[in-house]
Amino acid sequence: SRADTIRELNSLPMIPWALFDLEKYNAGRKEKIISVQTGRGCPYSCTFCSHKIDKAEFFRVFSPTYILDNIEATVKKHRINTVNLYEPFFVSKGTRVDEFCQGLIDRKLDISWIASARANNFWRLPRSTLKQMKRSGCHYLTFGFESGSQRILERINKRIRVEDILKCVQICHEYDIVPEACFIV
Repeated sequence: SRADTIRELNSLPMIPWALFDLEKYNAGRKEKIISVQTGRGCPYSCTFCSHKIDKAEFFRVFSPTYILDNIEATVKKHRINTVNLYEPFFVSKGTRVDEFCQGLIDRKLDISWIASARANNFWRLPRSTLKQMKRSGCHYLTFGFESGSQRILERINKRIRVEDILKCVQICHEYDIVPEACFIV
C-alpha cells in the first residue's frame, strides 16, 4: 500500500538535484548550502507542535547511506560546503549519527553540517559520538528548548528538564558546536 511505501523512506527516489539551479540559489554567498530532509514525523507529543496536527503521523527516518547517496555527487559537483539536515532531531541516536559521520569521512565529503537535536537525548550521546560529529563537520545544532521554566516545559508536554538544556549548552561549548536555542514567546 502507499502508506507502507511512504513508511519505508529509503524506497523514495533520490532528490532530483539537476532540477535546482544551485549556482543561482547560492550566488554571492560564501556558504554554499543545501537542505536535505532526513526524517519525517516525531514520536513526541508536545502540545504546540505542528507534527501533532496529523494524528496518523508516525516517526520514520532515512538511513545514513541513503542520505549520503543523496548528497555526495551534488556536494562535489557544486562545491557545496554546508548541508542542513532537516528533521525534528537528527542527532538523537548514536548509531545512526555515527554511521552518517563515518560515511562523510569515508567518502571524503569535506563539509560542515547543521542538524537539530533534542535536549533529553543529546547530552546522553557517548563522547565518542560527539567527537565523531565534530570531526565530520558538525558545527551548529538547533535545539527546541522552548522555555527556561520547568513548569512551562511540563505544561506543554515537552518531556525535557531545564537541567537537560544546561547540559546541552555545556556540551556544545566543549565541542565548539554553536547551539541555536529556540524558545516559544
